[in-house]
Amino acid sequence: MKPTWFFLLPTERLIVNVRRHWALLIPRTLRSLGLYVIGSVVWYGVDRLTWVPDLPSWLIVCFLVFVVLRWVWLMLDWRLERLVVTDRRIVLAAGVGHRKITSISLANTTLTYHRSGTGRILGYGELVIEGSQPVRRISYIPQPDQLCSQISKQGPRR
Repeated sequence: MKPTWFFLLPTERLIVNVRRHWALLIPRTLRSLGLYVIGSVVWYGVDRLTWVPDLPSWLIVCFLVFVVLRWVWLMLDWRLERLVVTDRRIVLAAGVGHRKITSISLANTTLTYHRSGTGRILGYGELVIEGSQPVRRISYIPQPDQLCSQISKQGPRR
């Protein structure tokens, strides 16, 4: 995918342009599903079960709508978030309503990655960037071994 974003400099050469791994969606979806199930049980049990507190039905419906809208927001946030690596820096662009661009210079940095057992099976890992800035960790990076290899092939950084 060719980037058309304003934050790439004309002198930079694109190396990688990826979205974080889909496995990031699993815990987000499970949390939302759990909240939805709890809300549904409360809604179902308001008139039928004695242990459920007496809440107005509209309040429970508002909670369920909120849970669904929050899940949609999280999916959209994942869809719009990009990790762009150029020959000079790493750029992480995130946010739906408020766009946040984080740029990390590759000069004098060391890149390493960690992969858990689940990460090896599903194909993701955590990128660790160490250097003059504080240590930065970016989780759920697809194929971090290939990413680090592609960056290393660029030679010494300016």
